[in-house]
Amino acid sequence: MIDDEAFTVTAYDSDAGPVLACEGELDLDTAPQLTAALEKALAARPAVLHIDLKAVDFISSSGLNVLLRTRLATEESGCVLRLSRPSQAATHLLDITGTTKVFTVTADVPDPRAVL
Repeated sequence: MIDDEAFTVTAYDSDAGPVLACEGELDLDTAPQLTAALEKALAARPAVLHIDLKAVDFISSSGLNVLLRTRLATEESGCVLRLSRPSQAATHLLDITGTTKVFTVTADVPDPRAVL
């Protein structure tokens, strides 16, 4: 888990691929935390990567840039990127920037893989 007072990224595995659950304010100061978590997740070369945006209270253009760069990186590596359960703030930013069209957005997020 990467944690800041204003932003947290929690990573977990699911049967559908890794999930990065984001919470808080994704902006210029906290975007590097998401970038680090994404780089770590993508290093494992997953077929699908999910970013859960349900608990994102605010997202700035810096946060959007991280998502857009990740989309390009996943396309180049053959990974499918899914933005899961975007919050109202995330949905608003995606809508007003027209980037909803370039992401695969889902209404659900995979459950964590059971630990045996």
